[in-house]
Amino acid sequence: MKTDIRSPYTRCNLGITLMCAINNGAFNITNQDLWLDVHFAGYFLNQTRTWVVPKGSSYVWIPEDIHAGYYVNAVDPRDFGTWIDVNVDLGEYVSKTLNLITQVDIKSIRVYGFILFVECIGAHAEAEYDYLETYTT
Repeated sequence: MKTDIRSPYTRCNLGITLMCAINNGAFNITNQDLWLDVHFAGYFLNQTRTWVVPKGSSYVWIPEDIHAGYYVNAVDPRDFGTWIDVNVDLGEYVSKTLNLITQVDIKSIRVYGFILFVECIGAHAEAEYDYLETYTT
């Protein structure tokens, strides 16, 4: 299932964005860069209801840079206020997300940084990240 990022509903998302250069280019303002989002949870809402973005939802949006994302988890609003553990194999979701991008021929990516985020459009959300652990295998 793909979500429509142009939806009229208010949105909230939690996750990590990998800031990537593509095809051996530099990560800068003049090149086409890749902003790859791995969402831990996502929501559409209005004044009376909250819809959970289902695990496995994805999107690709290419205004100039490439914005692509994959929802790796779904957290029910009844669980708000409790700690949720999310373990993500970033390599798996990078591969899944790159397979969604068909408009650009991406042969390689280089991650230059990451952003751990809580983002909202038309709403307010708070999240506390206890820690983030990364490692390679």
